[in-house]
Amino acid sequence: LQEVFMAKISNFTNDYVGLTNTELADNKEMFGRNDFITPMPNYDLRYFFKSALRPMNLILLLTALACFMGDKALIALIMLIMAVIYTALNFFSNKGISRHAQSMHDISVRKIKAVRNDTLCEIPADTLLPSDIIYLKEGDTVPADCTVLEQNDLTVDEAILTGVHISVIKTAEIDNSGNKLKSNYVYCGSKIVSGEAVCKVFAIGKRTMCV
Repeated sequence: LQEVFMAKISNFTNDYVGLTNTELADNKEMFGRNDFITPMPNYDLRYFFKSALRPMNLILLLTALACFMGDKALIALIMLIMAVIYTALNFFSNKGISRHAQSMHDISVRKIKAVRNDTLCEIPADTLLPSDIIYLKEGDTVPADCTVLEQNDLTVDEAILTGVHISVIKTAEIDNSGNKLKSNYVYCGSKIVSGEAVCKVFAIGKRTMCV
């Protein structure tokens, strides 16, 4: 019988085969890349003034002009202030979305340890596919939504999903609670605060919780 070699990860007890070449090809065709890229404009002064030409702003500006011509200077000033506030809020909101998109892109181009064809190797995170087996440790950013298979003292910061920077304990035990965020899942964009884990990818790219 042909001997099968499987990848042992860190100090964990189980061996892992990972995706085979055939499975890789099938999963890639079905799911595509672990890619978060959404083309975003440059949020500079030119974009700011361009935002001022949005329909809502044009209505406010035209109303202000009409009020000014009708000797209603105070109302015209209020309309102008509202137009500036609306433009600023729209600008900074979209700029925040752009930063988030860039941070997700940064995650996708990093290297991640994964088991493929019985071998533990480093691959670009944007090539991860569902059913990939990956290894995460303290300081890593989770590159996809995953199920925890094994862990050692694993805590995760899920602020990208909750807005709260606290360390959440993760285990390999199935979480049957009604909670939206499961204790046996780690989610894309979360930070590994402590410990290490072997995880199995179940969602990539725009199918993850953080998008």
